[in-house]
Amino acid sequence: MEKESLQFIFFIGKGGSGKDTQANLLLEKLQDSVKLSTGEIYRGARDCVGEFVKYHSILEPYIANVDSGGYIPDEPIVKIVKEVLLEKTENGIATFLFTGFPRTVTQLNLVDDMFIEMSKDFEIFTNYIYYPVSDETTRERSKMRNYIAKVSGLPLRDDDRPESVEKKLRTFHELTKPLIERLAIEDRLIVVNAEKTIPEIELETSTRLSKERV
Repeated sequence: MEKESLQFIFFIGKGGSGKDTQANLLLEKLQDSVKLSTGEIYRGARDCVGEFVKYHSILEPYIANVDSGGYIPDEPIVKIVKEVLLEKTENGIATFLFTGFPRTVTQLNLVDDMFIEMSKDFEIFTNYIYYPVSDETTRERSKMRNYIAKVSGLPLRDDDRPESVEKKLRTFHELTKPLIERLAIEDRLIVVNAEKTIPEIELETSTRLSKERV
């Protein structure tokens, strides 16, 4: 019996790199697909809202650290991701777009192990896309979002508070940069310059992915 195919596309980058924007643009073109982020899972669990409320007790010990710009520890978040994936595959989802995950080499190892286990039942295809931007671009785009929120009368996002931006940049260089280097060495990384315009990035992303399986 032929195995069902599952496609996983991971969008990696600093804050302000546009990974969420590009994932949303690609999502519009794909059938039986969903976009997920560990941030979305975390906020739903933290606020006890929506489908991820059931993970509140698991993530509760990490709320203070995450809200100040830290990351959820590797093992609990990968365990939650696996549960979410299995639930959604049962509901007919075949393509998964992840933003900001995995974030560390340990998470990558756990994800690789997860795919080895899932490959018993599914044919797995993966793409890792990295959107590099400078630290200054991250800061400037965060300031722009803050300005837009202010003039629109919207609350400031926790992730865009200056202290959170700086903490996330430090964490990116410490924990996520080694992940990117590992993927590059293993020839598993698609790099798309994210200093360009949104349409230019979208075009390059689509072109690069068209050479893979999407």
